[in-house]
Amino acid sequence: MRIAHFAPFAPHACGLYEAARDFVHADILAGNDAILVDTGPVMGGVRQPSQPGKTDERTGFILQAHAYQDALDADVLVMHDGIGNDFLAQVRQPVVLVLHGRPDECFRPEYKGRGPNAYSFVATVSKWPRVAKVVTMWNLHEPFWRPVVPNEKLVVVEPPPIDETQFSAEGPVHLIPPNVRGEFNLLVADSWREVDPYEVMHGAFLAGERMKGLKVHVYAVEQTTSKTLGLWEHLFAHMRTLGIQGEVWTRVPDMASVYRSMDCLLTPHSIVTRVVGEALSCGTPVIAGPACEYSQWRVHPGDPDAVADAIEEASKSRQRVKTNRFDLKPFGLKMSAVYKEAVECR
Repeated sequence: MRIAHFAPFAPHACGLYEAARDFVHADILAGNDAILVDTGPVMGGVRQPSQPGKTDERTGFILQAHAYQDALDADVLVMHDGIGNDFLAQVRQPVVLVLHGRPDECFRPEYKGRGPNAYSFVATVSKWPRVAKVVTMWNLHEPFWRPVVPNEKLVVVEPPPIDETQFSAEGPVHLIPPNVRGEFNLLVADSWREVDPYEVMHGAFLAGERMKGLKVHVYAVEQTTSKTLGLWEHLFAHMRTLGIQGEVWTRVPDMASVYRSMDCLLTPHSIVTRVVGEALSCGTPVIAGPACEYSQWRVHPGDPDAVADAIEEASKSRQRVKTNRFDLKPFGLKMSAVYKEAVECR
């Protein structure tokens, strides 16, 4: 089948793009003809022009950004990002809607009057007759989508795909500067949204009081202005007082090398976020929320003592992990079954 995925083309800059890229790659490995139609990245709340013809050639997989007209002959349209109404009016193919966001992160910002109306978008679009299937990649999210997504359309395809050529135990290793490198290097790197590192960082503070040689490296930091962390600066000041602050970065182009350089990842999430799947694929063990079946240590993020205990246990273990649970081809085969149902039910 010919599958057209609709997402912004934004290498290194957008988690939605990275996930859609893996969907396309997985489809191709499963024997489908798949393309990515560039919907244009959103910057500062403004949709930027698409860039058909641009390519992303990482790890030997060449992904080209396509224009809308290249999807006219597709069998299935996969909506990671919104598809333009003008294009939808021209075609009649079934649509598969992929839910990348957490249900609460779709609901709460809209309820509080900030951010896009993501929850209403899902509740409305999922009921369109032409939307044949609605896919979530996390079992934990299914009960929260059922009230607004027709249950006969809702499908769980877990776990999410991760390019294990790009994210693997072998490859370049990021060099942590000697002045911020610890005996045990802990990484915090999830996006700072409705669920952020606030709670788990307090467990890291306790661990820093108990342990010698701990350094906490914080990536994907979202600054409140161009120069300051705002309220977060109080916590970073405490990290410096404890002597546990490591590297602090916003975004970097080669996270795989960062994962390989770290002894453990700390996350508040119970689902396989991009960071969790990428870290595990690189052999980096993970401390995650209590329902995360893929992590080595599972604790409630709001229990600093338990988080600190897990960090201490991880520092004593020092074992790298090996996994291929997120391999692309099996995911592509699962999605092929979803596409087949989508075509048959139209």
